[in-house]
Amino acid sequence: MQLNLEQKKLILMEPSGHILIKGVAGSGKTTVAVHRISHLMKRYCLEKDDKVLLVTFNKTLRNYIKYLYNKVENPEDQISIGELLSTEGKVDIKTIDSIVYSYYRKCCSDTNIKFASNNDKFSLMSKAIYLLAEKGPATKIINHKNANFLIDEIEWIDACLIETLEEYQQVDRTGRATNVMQKTPQKLLKNSEIRSSIFELKEIYQELMTKDKLTEFRMLNKIALTSPVKDAETYTHIIIDESQDLTKAQLEMVKRIYKPKPYSSITFIADNAQSIYTHSWLGKGRSYTTLGYDMSGKSRTLSKNYRTTTQISEAAYSLQEKDETLKNDTDFVKPLLVDRKGHYPIYRNFATLKEELDHIKVTIHELSSEYKLSEICIIAKERRIAQEAQHYLAQQKLPCEILDRDNPNFESDMVKVCTMHSIKGLEFKVVLIICINEGVIPFTGGMSEDDDKVLESDERKLLYVGMTRANDLLYLSSHQKPSRFIQEIDTAYLRFRRNTCLKPLYPISITDYLKKDKILDVYAKEETIRQWILRELIDSYGYKEEMLEVEYPVMDFSRKGFADIIVKIYFQGKWVPYILVETKKYRAGIVDAEKQAASYMRLLDTVRYCLITDGHSLKIMDRDLDEIEDLPRFNNLMLPDTLQRYCYKSYRNQPDMIYERDSEEPGVISLKRWDSELAIPDVEVMDIPVLGDVIAGSPLKVNEEIKDRFTLPLTWMSQPKNTFMLEVVGDSMKDAGIDVGDYVIVNKQSTADNGQIVIALLDDEATLKRYMQMGDSVLLIPENSRYEPINLNPDQVQINGIVIGLLKKL
Repeated sequence: MQLNLEQKKLILMEPSGHILIKGVAGSGKTTVAVHRISHLMKRYCLEKDDKVLLVTFNKTLRNYIKYLYNKVENPEDQISIGELLSTEGKVDIKTIDSIVYSYYRKCCSDTNIKFASNNDKFSLMSKAIYLLAEKGPATKIINHKNANFLIDEIEWIDACLIETLEEYQQVDRTGRATNVMQKTPQKLLKNSEIRSSIFELKEIYQELMTKDKLTEFRMLNKIALTSPVKDAETYTHIIIDESQDLTKAQLEMVKRIYKPKPYSSITFIADNAQSIYTHSWLGKGRSYTTLGYDMSGKSRTLSKNYRTTTQISEAAYSLQEKDETLKNDTDFVKPLLVDRKGHYPIYRNFATLKEELDHIKVTIHELSSEYKLSEICIIAKERRIAQEAQHYLAQQKLPCEILDRDNPNFESDMVKVCTMHSIKGLEFKVVLIICINEGVIPFTGGMSEDDDKVLESDERKLLYVGMTRANDLLYLSSHQKPSRFIQEIDTAYLRFRRNTCLKPLYPISITDYLKKDKILDVYAKEETIRQWILRELIDSYGYKEEMLEVEYPVMDFSRKGFADIIVKIYFQGKWVPYILVETKKYRAGIVDAEKQAASYMRLLDTVRYCLITDGHSLKIMDRDLDEIEDLPRFNNLMLPDTLQRYCYKSYRNQPDMIYERDSEEPGVISLKRWDSELAIPDVEVMDIPVLGDVIAGSPLKVNEEIKDRFTLPLTWMSQPKNTFMLEVVGDSMKDAGIDVGDYVIVNKQSTADNGQIVIALLDDEATLKRYMQMGDSVLLIPENSRYEPINLNPDQVQINGIVIGLLKKL
């Protein structure tokens, strides 16, 4: 796990009391927390009683930290958990609940107290409601049908350390309303009879719990805070991971065990975009001043997600963009993209849960040739759905297990299954999020309009958390009606399947239909599928609208058929069919369409590819009817004009030129001066290979396959035998005039000067950036404000060549 410059600065900061480290998902917040332990322990534990504490929210995260850091190998940048925990009691990594419970045991001698189960709570609440009713008429909300609602509200009161009815009547209560017993939503209004009744019910309910020697963590937390303890364990340095998830009572507990000294520190690590718990204090936009800490000038930010690919990040951030509540939060960190090439998330919708899980089974079977099963995780909003998925897939002989919170086995050769809440803080190479259904997420039943927005924001954050757990691949799925959150994800960042440009089915207004003059019935159900494919052929594959035909006649002797869509190209002096598309109405099946397509391809001898779909199933085949991953994208060679014109830009102080070649005779070229278009005669030339693509954006696996050749003047080269070309397929150098579709001319060499544009290899992946060496670091700098520089050690970078020229299509 490599540390970058930003992380190292935060790790090595001199302690100065309280500090806030805000960071987006995947920015390395937990990495910073664990490595800062070592720094504080070695440099700022000056007295015998000095200790360091890392507080985690739950056991899963604590165990995951151990799992990750036991695998660390680089002793210069890293420190192992074993080393941390063998420092003679100087370092502790504890969950907040274990801290509270330990403190409680020291101040309470009663060993017969038990934690109330959900059944215990429900039973006692029912009894409390009955006892309150005996005192006189209560508000309608005090009803057995609302028992779970009332239990949660009472636990929230304790979590916020509200002691009196007067406090409760005045406190802002976002996200709490009920319409279970009434036709219209009813908020928990301030200074209301409802709040008065709930508070009285709370006192009865907790008296019953005490009488039965039962407790729960919020009650226990209050006792621990209000009881004196001799010889209480305290810490000179405390780091609170996921501090946005803690309740006010838990945060006050942490303050109680903090030992202020001139060199002590308390570090809050947070990301309010991942605040997913209704009882959390800071995650609901409350200020740190409510805890007695002024964070003015005391906060630092990690805004780059190093965990997920650029494509997954774009999809997750497009969902986050719809959350106005979050964006108005003063502690919200706007994420920045980091160059990491990958696949866009795959989204599919199904008719039933069984159909969805069958697809998940097939997908995992396909992935098992690339990934270990332990690197794959299925997540769901609710535990019952996760359990149903695990049970069904296990019956289908797919090795999978519910991730054990108390004793997780991250390396067992089984697919992990867990909830969105329990995956928080973890990461997997492949994540499959299932049952993203309306009514499941968001679940906003029984909420008023204002409170619905608050809960919807929490639920949106929950999906965002799930999406940002994926390192390499993300699969999203639903059945029946998809969640509204699926529509909130920008369609540009979703795909129908892996290695296919096609985006998932989306609705198109009839007023925006293409080729309407050729369509017999624009209201036909199958027309929605055809219009989707027409749009995709233009938007995702780059074909021109004039290259597309609908209802294309196909003659079979005296019988005439009509192909749904034909893509034509210009070949040997005429337009000919090149791609055939057959569509059916949604979920109608494609067996008949496949037979029809095969028949049409037999009759249309210039057709090389066909696509068959009903919006749910998809098949793409070549001329031999062998299934392939995708259709070819448009290129200019498909159009009549065979003359290709480029502007030549030199990076070696040569004048700009116009470069022309004939696509049918690429070795025949002409050169003209840019300013006058006067021909430049008698140039000595050499064929230069185009070896593949280079990402002006994210690193891409080096591609040595020769895709094309250009005949170039020798004067454009410094070492002709070491010259090659690459096509640009990313946008991170666009402000330097290097755009998608341009060709860079490269001199192969292993060194570069500051400011030169280079082809750099990072772990056998190639990227195009401006090179800058600063002291012991190398910066690979993009020329696009959307991307951040890549900061590396010199031994992490291999220069494959410097850009000496550019060909830009005219």
